[in-house]
Amino acid sequence: MKVRYTGLLIILCTIMIITAGCTAPPPVITEQQEMQTPTSPTVTAVPAATPTAPVHSDYVTIVTPGPTPLVPPDIQIPVQDLGSEPGIDRKSIYSERIEFLSNEITLIVNVPRAPLIIDLDITPQGLTRVKEGTSRYGERQDYRYQIYHISGNVWFLCTVADAETGAVIVRDGFGRTFSHDSRREIVIRRPGIYHVTFSGNMVATDIEMSIPKEPGTE
Repeated sequence: MKVRYTGLLIILCTIMIITAGCTAPPPVITEQQEMQTPTSPTVTAVPAATPTAPVHSDYVTIVTPGPTPLVPPDIQIPVQDLGSEPGIDRKSIYSERIEFLSNEITLIVNVPRAPLIIDLDITPQGLTRVKEGTSRYGERQDYRYQIYHISGNVWFLCTVADAETGAVIVRDGFGRTFSHDSRREIVIRRPGIYHVTFSGNMVATDIEMSIPKEPGTE
C-alpha cells in the first residue's frame, strides 16, 4: 500500500509540474511601448513653379527695383532716331506686361547688334463720368454722354542710360510732360550695355524689346 501511495504521489507531482510549465505569465506592457504609435511617412509639399516673363538671360538682367517717387522728373529728353527699318528679322529679348502703381523696374540690357527697339503699348487708368441735361438751343432736347478723363496722377516713363557712363540717352513716356500717345517706339542705334528703367503710376504697359537676329540663326 505504501508503494501504491508513493506512486500516486509521484504521478500527481508530475502532472502539477507539467501544468505549471505550460502556463506562461502574461506579457508585460511597458509604458514606453504603450506610447509608441506607428508613424506615417512625412510628405513634403513642393511649391508650384511661378511663371516668369519671357526674358532672354543672355541679353537682359533684371535688377532689384528701388523706390519710385510719386512724381516723375519734369526733364524731357526727346526720343532719338524714331522708326525701325522694315524687313529686318528680329529676336525678342524681353516681353512682359507690367501693372505700374508708383513702382519701377530696372533692366541691364546687352545689345551686341543694333538697333535695340523698345515697343510700348500703354493703357492708362481713366475716369469716366456721365454728363446729361437739356439743350438750351433749338428744340431743347435732352442729352446724355460719357466723358473719359485721364487724371494728372497717371504717367509712365522709360529711361535708357549708358551703363558705363550713366549718361541718359533717351527718356520718353506718357502723361505729364509727354503726350497721351499710347503706342511708343524707342530705337537705340548703337550696340552697348544699357540701363533701361520703366516706371509709372496707374498704367498697364506691354513692353517688348528686340534686337536683330544673328546672321545664320533661325
